[in-house]
Parts: sequence; C-alpha cells; structure tokens
Amino acid sequence: MRKNHRDSAGLGGEDARPNAAAHLLALIESTHDLIFSVDLDYRLVTFNQAFARNTQESWGAIPRAGMGLHDLLPPFQAALWPPMFARAVNEGPYHTEYTLKDGRWLELSFNPITVDGASAGVSVFGKDITERKAAEEFRIANERRFRTLIEHSPIAIAMGRDGIIFYVNQKYVEMFGMESADQVVGQTIGSRWAPEWRPIIEERARRRAAGDAVPSDFEAIALKADGTRFTVHIRAAGVELPDGPAAMVFLTDVTVKKMGDEALRTSEARFRSYFNLPLVGAFVTSTEKGFIEVNDRLCAILGYSRDELAHKNWAELTHPDDLEGAVDQFKRLLAGEIDAYTLEKRFLCKDGHAIWAAIGVGCVRKADGSVNYICGNMRDISERKRAEEALRASESLFRTFFEKAPTGIGFGRNGAILFVNPNTSQSTAAKARTRPLGSLLSISSPRKTVRSSRPR
Repeated sequence: MRKNHRDSAGLGGEDARPNAAAHLLALIESTHDLIFSVDLDYRLVTFNQAFARNTQESWGAIPRAGMGLHDLLPPFQAALWPPMFARAVNEGPYHTEYTLKDGRWLELSFNPITVDGASAGVSVFGKDITERKAAEEFRIANERRFRTLIEHSPIAIAMGRDGIIFYVNQKYVEMFGMESADQVVGQTIGSRWAPEWRPIIEERARRRAAGDAVPSDFEAIALKADGTRFTVHIRAAGVELPDGPAAMVFLTDVTVKKMGDEALRTSEARFRSYFNLPLVGAFVTSTEKGFIEVNDRLCAILGYSRDELAHKNWAELTHPDDLEGAVDQFKRLLAGEIDAYTLEKRFLCKDGHAIWAAIGVGCVRKADGSVNYICGNMRDISERKRAEEALRASESLFRTFFEKAPTGIGFGRNGAILFVNPNTSQSTAAKARTRPLGSLLSISSPRKTVRSSRPR
C-alpha cells in the first residue's frame, strides 16, 4: 500500500531522511538564486542549476565538481573570491553585495561548513537584489534632486521636529544674517523670533505636531543674527520623511513688501512633498532641455497639462527675445562654469500670451562632473513687471510735462530752489538756485516790477 505524505515525511520514519533530502534538492534546484559550495581548497563541491546557467552565460564555463576558481572565472574575477571564502572560514557567516557581468546585483551570504566540528568548506547563497538596488538608487536620486531644489530655492526653508530645528537651507542662513546653518540647527523653533512671537510660534508648532488645525499662513517678526527685527511671511506644512513626520516652514522676508514692493512668493520644499506643494512652479529637465517632471503650479502658470509639457522643452516656451540669454546660461551650466543661475525672462503660455517669470536653476552632476539633470523653480512676476512699467510710464509722462511746459517751472525744498525746467531763462535759473524760494516771484516775473514797500 502506498504511504501517505504524513507517513513518508514524518519524524522517525525510515524514508524521512531520503525524502527530506529529495525535497531540499528540489527546492534548491527550483530557485533562481545562485547556490554553491566549495571545499577548503576553494574547489567546487556542489551547485544548483541557477549557478551553472549563470556561469555558462556570463563566462562561457560549464561548472563541474572539483573545478577551481581559475577554471570558472577570468583571473581578475577569480582573485576576488579567496578573501571572501577565507573570511567566512575565519570569522563566520556574513553578507556582502556582488555585481554580475550582466549588471545584476546579488546579495551573497557566506556560511562556513563544519563536519564533526572541523571546517570543511564554505556555502554561498546569491540572492538577486537588482530590483531592490534600482529602487534604492531611484530613492537616492530623488533625494539629491529635491535637495537641489531646496538648496537653490529663492525661499528660506527650515525643518523641525519636536520643537527643534534640524535643517535650514542656504537662503535661510542668508536671510537671518548668519555665517552658517550651525548657528541655528539644534535650537528651538522659536529661537529666531521676536520675544512677543516666540510663545505663539512654539505653541502653534506643538499644536500642529499634535494634529490640531492651526494657521499655516501668517506673518511674524523675526530677529537677524545682529538683533535686527524684520517681518517674515510664514507658510508651514507637515511632511512625512523617511525617519518620521516633520514640520516644513517656508519663510519670505516681506519687509520690502511692507514698504510697497511685491514680496517673494513662497516656494515648495523637501523631496516629493516639497515638489508637489503648490507654492511655486517646479521642474526637472534633461540636458536636452526637455521636461522630465513638473508640478501642478508650473502647469497652471503656463496653461499646459503635465502630458503636454512632457512633449515640450523650455526653449520652445521661452519668448524669442529672451532665448539667447537663457541658452547662454544653460550652456555655462553644462560646461561646468557654474552650478546654478537665476534670471528673469518671458515665457509663452498655451493661450499665446507672454508672462514674466523669475527662475532659479541648479543641476545635479554625475561622478564624472557632467550634468545628470537640471532642477528649477519659477515665479510669475508679471504683476511686478506691470507695476514697474506703469511707474516708468508715469515718470515719463511727468518728465515730458515738466520739460515741455510753456512756462518756467521750478521745484524746491526747505525754502531753497533745487531745479528748474528748460523754459526757465538761464539767468533766472542761476539766480533761483542761490536765492530763497520766496524771492522767486521777483526773479521769474520780468514783465512786472515789484516795488519796494519802503518810503521814498
């Protein structure tokens, strides 16, 4: 009668050991992982089909028991293995990584083999980790990409956790008049704010960390390194980082805005969270100028969808009159003369109208110094440009009126004449600049005689 599975594989059965060995052999042969063992002379003892197939495909050798390393591998490859085998024999099990000829990555597990308490050889298990390595390299590339965006952002950025600042970018250092980030990293979130604002900032940070709804867009008074007070616009957001949640804060010095100028727009920040926050237009391009990645804000500025921008490059969206200057800077970046640049230029939107934009561009380089990809930020400054144009038009209109007026016109301050227009006679102008404002009537009115009030 045929034995059932439990009888044939059960503990203590006569067939347990042969069946277990057969199962183990089937398991070893069915895996795609490379498995082999060597003796103390580092000659091949056992191996599975995956090992045999890889050795034949990579090096053209058909492995057989008893072969040495130089029978299987080129000299430069064969020389790598004895130290790894020796380490397992002398120090015990360990793991390392190894690259195959076809570019795949293996995680190798070396394990010493002992028989009756004595070393007999080394077994090796090679697990294919190519996909894991690709994912890791992609993550590292993303971190470099978005770190570049943050470091070259025109907006000051700080990150904190548990009430302590752990990162600030270069713009933050410059804004607060510090020599380096070390002057603020490790301090409390409220340390750089005016005394009346510190408890407010710290309380909001605590409530935000606790998940409460708190204002994330407001202005406060900050202190530079020398104690100077200045107004800062704050935009706070929670981000999920690999080591846990954190608070990301975008800061813009709006002191100039308080005096009438337009403030810098808030930027976006760290890694993917930074890139996707709708604060400024952000983009990543190739060395051929084509868009690799864009965020929603950039799409809104230019009026194109992501798919549409994926088939365009920034040169064809640049106003023809501004293209030469932009390309010159781009070429300097590729040539290694600079690593970043900023400029203002016009872009052509999908509907055909032109906008003014301020852009900051940086690059990530490969190990050989060549550019891998380019990252940038864009801010629409059309409103500021229109205001500047309106100011120039107003000044031109006033200057035209002043210079073309049919009568003499002069201006003064504190009782003294400062300047006069061309229709003021030369003699009158010369006298006007040396006389009090009140005497101008007698100088600039030649048709009338101002009589003295003294008796004759």
